[in-house]
Amino acid sequence: MKAKHFLSPALSKIVGGLSLAFFLSAVILQADDSTEAAKIWAESLRLEQNSDYASALEKMSDFARVSPDTYLYQVRCGWLEYMSKNYDQAAESYLAASKIEPAALTPFLGLIYTYEASAQRPKAIEACHEALQRDPVNYTATKMLAAISYENGDFLEAARNYQNLLRVHPEDETLLSGTGWSLLKLNKMPEAAACFQRLLVLSPTYPYATVGYQTAQGKTTE
Repeated sequence: MKAKHFLSPALSKIVGGLSLAFFLSAVILQADDSTEAAKIWAESLRLEQNSDYASALEKMSDFARVSPDTYLYQVRCGWLEYMSKNYDQAAESYLAASKIEPAALTPFLGLIYTYEASAQRPKAIEACHEALQRDPVNYTATKMLAAISYENGDFLEAARNYQNLLRVHPEDETLLSGTGWSLLKLNKMPEAAACFQRLLVLSPTYPYATVGYQTAQGKTTE
């Protein structure tokens, strides 16, 4: 038989009281840490709103000291480094965040913008595909793939990606323009004209929309 350990009633009360006190102190400590972390996070946001990205980033070091949430720390550092145009550091933080939460979408969206801003197109495309594995109809990733394809002269791929998004967002001005110009490059004039026509209804002064519409109709522009 297993040995049984008995405590006297008085000792049981003492130990029970100590256990309860320890438990309550741990809960209070966690609550205090959460409150402090929230205050630091809010202060970092305030500094960011004032475009003081360096100070906002410094606050995240304070956040790391009081919060065990390394994902939030890394993903926010990535954003602040991106805003500071420290693209290498931003990429490191976003990649670290993606390893902490492998299913998370935000780190890869951050990487898309970071790699695009630092002219690392192959890595930007890779990040787009990673994002689309997590969200197959993601707006940011699909639009970036379309834009990169267009700039690379792959108008068929650009049109495919733009049109996939346009089915979901048929009133989106950026997508109407991108689709219109991609179709125009493919000599699909009626489809391109339809895109530009809707775009001009939504935004008559949208850049080059009139040019696109007139070109799709075979009209020369002044």
